[in-house]
Amino acid sequence: MPFRFLDRLLGRPPRDRRRAALIDADALAGVLDLFEELVYIGEVTSSGDYVGHFASSSIDRFVGGGRGRTAESGTGLWEKLIHPEDRGARAALHEQLVAGRETEATYRVVGLDGVTRTIRDRARPVRRADGGVLVQGIISDVTHRAEADARAAEAAERFFTLLDVVGEHVYVAAVEPDDSLR
Repeated sequence: MPFRFLDRLLGRPPRDRRRAALIDADALAGVLDLFEELVYIGEVTSSGDYVGHFASSSIDRFVGGGRGRTAESGTGLWEKLIHPEDRGARAALHEQLVAGRETEATYRVVGLDGVTRTIRDRARPVRRADGGVLVQGIISDVTHRAEADARAAEAAERFFTLLDVVGEHVYVAAVEPDDSLR
């Protein structure tokens, strides 16, 4: 069933029915639910608009509420949740996909629950005959990694500012096993 869906989207003849029957769409969705990532399929139309076709159920966690299923089904909720300062990153991702390049972008979304999440969106394009691009993607929540990176950068900046202030009075000392100072 999912193969027929993809075959239809790509304009290909249907695959072997026996093979397609082995994988039930609900079973595939159940496997995808095992992952913390959001798996999605959509398309960037020839006019440049994004239209969602499928999103794993983990989307609810990414949008901060139970209305996530609509986010990738053409209503534009996902686009509305993208942080205003990061909309250019999502636009650049789409430009790369339309150009036929596999790409990734990191941007923030502000969920329905008001929580800002930093995500990494990785996607692969498949060119369609009508000029549109089928998008196969996976989104990971990297909020904690981004926060840790920001804290480390802030600490490094404070350290180097301190070094600028104290200059040559900074030294490193090591206490040896015999309690001598080196």
